[in-house]
Amino acid sequence: MRLFRRKAGPPDAPAVMSRALILKYQIVAGMATPPPDVLSGLMQAWDPSERQRFLEESRRRQAESEKTLRDSGLWSAMTSSEQECVRALPSDVNHQMLINVSWLMESAECMLWSLGLVDDLPPYDTQADLTHLKRVPSSSAQELLKTAKLRPNEVISTARDTAELWHWRSRTRQIQES
Repeated sequence: MRLFRRKAGPPDAPAVMSRALILKYQIVAGMATPPPDVLSGLMQAWDPSERQRFLEESRRRQAESEKTLRDSGLWSAMTSSEQECVRALPSDVNHQMLINVSWLMESAECMLWSLGLVDDLPPYDTQADLTHLKRVPSSSAQELLKTAKLRPNEVISTARDTAELWHWRSRTRQIQES
């Protein structure tokens, strides 16, 4: 788990907040999407008008999310795969997309911690807590970017060093076992 890429100087608070917001949109979209086999079974049981209503509502929500990201200036900071994730309708989502989104919470939690929105990093052998996404204030993205503040660089650096050590240990064990 890498909190931030190593670079000269401390991390930039608005950049971290931007990434956290982008991850939040993807995580929320992914967690609201049923697995493909479940959705397929549900849709087969619906009559055509129910399927149509579902698809229209899905398109509306997707378009609303994309518009919000564009209006906030975050859309241009997203990778093409992140944009694809936000644009995907539930009927287009595959298992791999859901797996990828589930892993984003680990990064999001680290960012939330670095921004002081979460008190502690989770233990390295536990999953990140999805409810922590609720700690992102509901202010506009521009306001959040203006007011974003990071923990002291020394604290972030120490946490990064610990995370890298855990990653090294985990990777070493994985190599030894294979």
